[in-house]
Amino acid sequence: MLATSSLALIGVLIAEIWQWTPFMVLIFMAGLRSLPAEPYEAAMIDGASSLQMFRRLTLPMMSRVIAVAVLLRGIDLFRVFDYVFVMTSGGPGTATYTVSLYAWQQTFSFLKWGYGATLSLTSLVIVMVMANIFIRVAKVRW
Repeated sequence: MLATSSLALIGVLIAEIWQWTPFMVLIFMAGLRSLPAEPYEAAMIDGASSLQMFRRLTLPMMSRVIAVAVLLRGIDLFRVFDYVFVMTSGGPGTATYTVSLYAWQQTFSFLKWGYGATLSLTSLVIVMVMANIFIRVAKVRW
């Protein structure tokens, strides 16, 4: 799977998802456990179906938790380095090349310290801008 360029990225993603899915489940379970029971009791008395309760109660009350989980996972996916480095080293060809791997390679393999630092700092700025845009678009109020 890792030897073909069309499947190498899928192989790396499977390993990444396998590692981080339990963490996401823990975040969502903690969010679900923190929801108050009173709105659900009132909805059951009013005769709401389970789909209506999920759509009108659970999702709106879980919006902050979902936003935090998506934000954490998105930032983590942007900086993925270890799986790509260990499993494929960016190959075959450049099929699994990431910005983090490129910055590392420029810094430590080619000894272009300034260029590698600039790439890392630029990726940090991009992640910060994207995170702020996501927070504004998702309309998350802390």
